[in-house]
Amino acid sequence: GVLEGVRNSLQSAVAQLTADPVVQQQFAQQLVRVLEREDVRHAAANLVLYVIAMPHVKQALENAAKDAVDGVLADIEVRDAARAWLIHVVQSEEVQKKTGDALLQAVKMA
Repeated sequence: GVLEGVRNSLQSAVAQLTADPVVQQQFAQQLVRVLEREDVRHAAANLVLYVIAMPHVKQALENAAKDAVDGVLADIEVRDAARAWLIHVVQSEEVQKKTGDALLQAVKMA
């Protein structure tokens, strides 16, 4: 109908305008100015904190983080590298000395 025609015309006009490099540059400059405003940054930070605090978002983030960690730990190369690093650390003189000192201290206190 008529509404459909008006909507299509508007969409077409907006598409032509937003494709114009001058319009794009002006919009980008305006957007940068808006985003640099302290109140806008503060509001954006609050919005992000609010969204992250939503139970389903928090759960999704926790699940994604867990999946990422599981994926990394499932990688044999990563596990081998971590194992080698841990062995290197445990074998270092400084760690052995501190571990020995801590054990001696624990024995003395017992």
